[in-house]
Amino acid sequence: MDDPAAFQVAMTAPVPTFYLYGEPQRGVEEGFVHVESLDDRSRPSEWTIQPHVHRDLNHMILIAEGGGSMRADGGAVAFDTPCLLIIPAGIIHGFVWHRESRGWVTTIAGSYLQLLLDRDAELQPLFQTPRAVPVPGGDLQEMETAIERLGQELAWSGPGRRAAVEAL
Repeated sequence: MDDPAAFQVAMTAPVPTFYLYGEPQRGVEEGFVHVESLDDRSRPSEWTIQPHVHRDLNHMILIAEGGGSMRADGGAVAFDTPCLLIIPAGIIHGFVWHRESRGWVTTIAGSYLQLLLDRDAELQPLFQTPRAVPVPGGDLQEMETAIERLGQELAWSGPGRRAAVEAL
């Protein structure tokens, strides 16, 4: 859906509620964190993520290469890469990515995010509205490495896993 007008029409249609994009809504377990490549759901969807909402899940999407447009809560959020897109729970959002964009989607349960934000009140304003936060080029590799490590920690269930996930 490279046509912005068609994307805008899609934003006015009934909005599906998903657990993760394309998955039926279900309860979110306490402490839920999920990491996947931007490519995992975007490539099969022809680089278009239709408007949808998550009741209890927040996204932090690191866009390392490529770009596109994000629609959130009825408006457009412009961004240049590299950047971090923040989408709070309950916000209707969708994306049209440039083909072959590269990045990571980190999803966190609302209750778990709030627990972390209660510990660091300075971060709370960051998660109040959808936004694009520029990432200085020198920080990109460090952020990608941290997200990849987080994904690795989430993939196993050994002792200390929860502490490692929380630290990352």
